Amino acid sequence: MHSPATQELVRDHLPPDAELRDMGTDRLKDLIRPEQIYQLVVADLPASFPPLQTLASRPNNLPAQLTPLIGREREVATACSLLRRDDVHLLTLSGPGGTGKTRLALQVAADLLDTFTHGVFFVALAPISDPHMVLTTIAQALEVVGISGGADCQPESLSAH
Repeated sequence: MHSPATQELVRDHLPPDAELRDMGTDRLKDLIRPEQIYQLVVADLPASFPPLQTLASRPNNLPAQLTPLIGREREVATACSLLRRDDVHLLTLSGPGGTGKTRLALQVAADLLDTFTHGVFFVALAPISDPHMVLTTIAQALEVVGISGGADCQPESLSAH
């Protein structure tokens, strides 16, 4: 796999039996923006591989991050470790506003995409002031149908599409 910068550097110096196949643009973990991806194809070598493990390879709604997360490696590792445990179903990050809880959660979610086969989803609950809207907001983020949004809404009556 190569990036556009690598493609520019090598395209005029490839052997006659080699080419760069354009694989399209995709979001890769730990990169801020989508990247153009190229595959080196050489005669007499396999040219088909499993799909790339990109942010699009698992269901998610994670927003692209505009900046890298710096200096929170320990917190990310701890949160990832906790969420990989079979006995942990929910992890709450708490603290004063502006301390980076959401950014930390988004990084943890991106790092765990390969762990959860049904996907990882971000649900913004901060703007919600009515507690009865929490379930509806979560259902919308998960694209679950059959939610009326009232206090009598029962989770067991939900279905995903």
